[in-house]
Amino acid sequence: NTVNTTGVGAISTFHLDGINVVNGSNQTIEGNVVLNSGWDGINVWNTTNTYVLGNLVSNSYRSALAIGATMGGSVEDNQFVDNWGGMWVSNTTNLLIDDNKVDTTTGNHGIYLAGGDVNTTITDNAVYKTFADGIHVQGATDTYIAGNDIGRNGSGVVQGDNNVGGDGVLVINSAGAIVYANDIEETTGDGIELRDSDNAYADYNYINNAGVNGVYVN
Repeated sequence: NTVNTTGVGAISTFHLDGINVVNGSNQTIEGNVVLNSGWDGINVWNTTNTYVLGNLVSNSYRSALAIGATMGGSVEDNQFVDNWGGMWVSNTTNLLIDDNKVDTTTGNHGIYLAGGDVNTTITDNAVYKTFADGIHVQGATDTYIAGNDIGRNGSGVVQGDNNVGGDGVLVINSAGAIVYANDIEETTGDGIELRDSDNAYADYNYINNAGVNGVYVN
């Protein structure tokens, strides 16, 4: 399906999601093209085992994907291109975020865990040309962040000097985060920052041309 809320070349002034899934279980959102949404491209709220697979979302007024109050499921093999924010995630449990491309955010982070998320796995994503942090984790428990390309595309090509507008990975006010074997390049801020977080671990990451510190622990 192709969802275009306004027609080619325009941005909706109405706060409408391209695809809105609220309540329910065992749902799959797959193979859609979502353009010019007046709010989020895809919104998923209060569901169990929802799978967001192989979608293209571009030019959303807010986030390409917003997913909250959700248990289980996954976000895999999507392309989120030229949106205000990439993924906004909140109050989820056992969510997998794998093998997605976040290319250009104009106002927020690439992947943003906003609070209350438990046991999130963020692996093998390409995140670049972000307004703020590549991956931002806040108020989360047991987050595993591994094998991501930050500041370069999935083919390993660097996407320009300081193309990540904040930190490559920021973990703040969280517990049990593991940041492992990520490739991080061309950040305006730190490559990895672990701030006010208990039992956080960062190892075997490749960091090149960080704007401030390679790894900063506070």
